[in-house]
Amino acid sequence: RAATVQRPVRVPANNPPLPMMKLTHPVPPHCEPEHDPEGMMGEMPPFKALENFPSSRAQGRCVMCDSAEFNIPKQNKGVCNNCDIAIWVHNPSGLLLKWCKGCKNFRKWSDFGLKGHSSKTERCRQQQAERYARSKNNKSDPSAAVMAQREMGMADVPGEQPRVVDQEQAEMHANAAALAAGQVQAHHLHSVIHHAQAQPHMDGTVLEAPVHHETNMII
Repeated sequence: RAATVQRPVRVPANNPPLPMMKLTHPVPPHCEPEHDPEGMMGEMPPFKALENFPSSRAQGRCVMCDSAEFNIPKQNKGVCNNCDIAIWVHNPSGLLLKWCKGCKNFRKWSDFGLKGHSSKTERCRQQQAERYARSKNNKSDPSAAVMAQREMGMADVPGEQPRVVDQEQAEMHANAAALAAGQVQAHHLHSVIHHAQAQPHMDGTVLEAPVHHETNMII
């Protein structure tokens, strides 16, 4: 991570100055906000304005150092693993920048706080710590875990139809529905037969339901 092991940026001859150059040795451990150049306390320059070699992306080379020697992660927007740990000097402002793996963009080096060579800014590290704390609380507090599941639509809500979360539960719900439907149908059929048997016949007689007598057989 030291600047002495950084691959130097090739400066093309007879070309305009590059917008970004690596900070040379010695590199301090961090940068205080008051060291940022005047007039650079607001928004950052857009990423497109910071690329040294935009056309190198199509050839699989780094957009900062124009090299294919190091791996280029997909989320790095064309910045290789060697350049994403370097400290950069913006031209012509002199603002010190560093790649943040949380923002996936260049950020002011002063935004990294006292951990100047961290992979994420102070804000991104704080957000990561808060997410980790919430996950720990959810594991230790079942009610918090249930609330989190409800927010994601994974838990049942009182008064609502239970949600089916897997194939086994889906089959159980289907079987229960079929059984209930069969019981209703049988009850309806029994009512129809009983109603028909109770109707007067054409000759004025009333059909009665047959009575089954059980007989005991002695062998």
